[in-house]
Amino acid sequence: MDLLKLEKRWGQFHQICPITAIRNSQDHDRMLLIADQISDALCSSNNESLLSLFDLVCELIHSYELEHV
Repeated sequence: MDLLKLEKRWGQFHQICPITAIRNSQDHDRMLLIADQISDALCSSNNESLLSLFDLVCELIHSYELEHV
């Protein structure tokens, strides 16, 4: 794994899609919005390339909700 490339790409990705750990209700709201946007994109196309990203976001939301909601 090339960590330098990963660091650069992660920064670019994070600017487009700010996925982070969910630490508070603001993070939770942001992640719900991201999940909704990804879900809409998945429903409107046959392209499943975002499915693993959707799974990851949903898992973060689920983990947070188990503890805080």
